[in-house]
Amino acid sequence: MPKRYLASSLTPRYDYHGAHKRTVDAPPRLDWSDGSSLAFVHDLIAGPLPHAYGTCDVLYTDLPWRKGFDIFNKRACIDDGRTYPEFMAAVSSIIASVPSSRPIYLVTGRHALSLLPEPAQVLDTRLNEDVSVIVAYNIHEAHRRFGDSRELLFSLATQYERVGDFCCGYGSAARAFRRQGKTFVASDVNPSCIGYIADHVEDW
Repeated sequence: MPKRYLASSLTPRYDYHGAHKRTVDAPPRLDWSDGSSLAFVHDLIAGPLPHAYGTCDVLYTDLPWRKGFDIFNKRACIDDGRTYPEFMAAVSSIIASVPSSRPIYLVTGRHALSLLPEPAQVLDTRLNEDVSVIVAYNIHEAHRRFGDSRELLFSLATQYERVGDFCCGYGSAARAFRRQGKTFVASDVNPSCIGYIADHVEDW
């Protein structure tokens, strides 16, 4: 059985949109905003990041893993035959388009590294107890280890003002920043994820 980090066991649990987890019932929505933060449906393969992401001073996202990619597409009613390498090519285009002054943090499995541009740093971590890596771009100094991805999110939420998460799921990054009095831009291909955020954001 994999070793579990103490910090992870002490971190409050919350709903997470994982491929092999049960979904949470939420009415689908195309968008939500409270005037400062916003969430909306966006398909990375359909085009570049919307202009709203230009207002973010840091980007963070938990990328779909190869083994869960088709499950996420099915939940979003997408059946156009898209592939995981095609999706990762879209992510790589985003990385290339972001100004070098804006840090990017991706949490995923090591299997994704060969499909991503060369990062500034790769750190071992855990995502919901799964062995994962933090893939960092546009950073100017090496980071310490984060035993759990939520530790990274807490650290980022204390340093930055507005996070952008382009695979937001149920809003892990949005939640972390809102709890620190910060703002977010979040998007996902699945309208039910935006509906979940709209239903729960006031409790964050």
